[in-house]
Amino acid sequence: MTSLITSQIFSGNDPFSGDLDVTVIRRVLKGVRPSQPDHARLSDRMWKMVNACWRDVPSRRMKVGEVVALIERDHFPPVPERPS
Repeated sequence: MTSLITSQIFSGNDPFSGDLDVTVIRRVLKGVRPSQPDHARLSDRMWKMVNACWRDVPSRRMKVGEVVALIERDHFPPVPERPS
């Protein structure tokens, strides 16, 4: 689920838009994954992260905290502290 949400947030589109729910379920169970959308906010690095969330073996998928940390690091650089 994390992969679908992340893909949708960064691309602005439903990864399986236009497909019926039952069709999506069948495709996912067969190992079909959406292709990388052509969108500037969804970099190759972010797409690799999305694919890491799609791994077939749940224990090998990225944890939500890891996803949040990666997004924060790549898209929200730390704000320098003001001098006292």
